Amino acid sequence: MEQIKDIVSEVIAAMAAGRPTVQNKIRKIWGKAFDPKTLKHTAIVGLQKGKLIVHVDSPAWLFQMSLKKRDVLEKLKAEIPELSHIHFKIGKVK
Repeated sequence: MEQIKDIVSEVIAAMAAGRPTVQNKIRKIWGKAFDPKTLKHTAIVGLQKGKLIVHVDSPAWLFQMSLKKRDVLEKLKAEIPELSHIHFKIGKVK
């Protein structure tokens, strides 16, 4: 007999496979919105209460992305209406 934790894990995995999460959708749009150089210096960290948290790897990139913030937010909101803000901060970029 299967344990309940295994059944729940299978159901959750099946549900997740059926529709992309909001974060995956954001990553996909983010990847299309920027050139490879920009993508190399940024990393999406998470989404909290409609606010997208993005790490940049230097103060120069923080400034650069701050200049693009309004345009980026408009592109993302067109696909993800619940997104209300983007917060860029210096952090680890993989």
